[in-house]
Amino acid sequence: MPINKLNNVEGLYMKINEILTSKTGITKEKEVRTERNSVNNLNEKETSQKTQDQIRITAKAIVENARSKASNLPEVREEKVTQLREQIQNGTYQVSNSDIARAMIGTLFSELA
Repeated sequence: MPINKLNNVEGLYMKINEILTSKTGITKEKEVRTERNSVNNLNEKETSQKTQDQIRITAKAIVENARSKASNLPEVREEKVTQLREQIQNGTYQVSNSDIARAMIGTLFSELA
């Protein structure tokens, strides 16, 4: 017999008036764990963002410092030029093969880039 045809027949079906939602210990523990995880995730994001910001500021400071030092250097280092000129004229100027190869490869890479 379908349920909708049962009228006041006692014992055949149960009427539920109120549904109480009480949280068990397991449910509460899951909520606490979820809340802790979300707080930890926020803290990790804030920490990593602070670290990235700090790194960017530091890198910017290093670049600015190097730029100011480079601008204070003379365009031509006269001491070095004079010393090399004398060595070449005397025939005492020597460069290692590895230095020549390193310079050639460096030039090639800079041209390719």
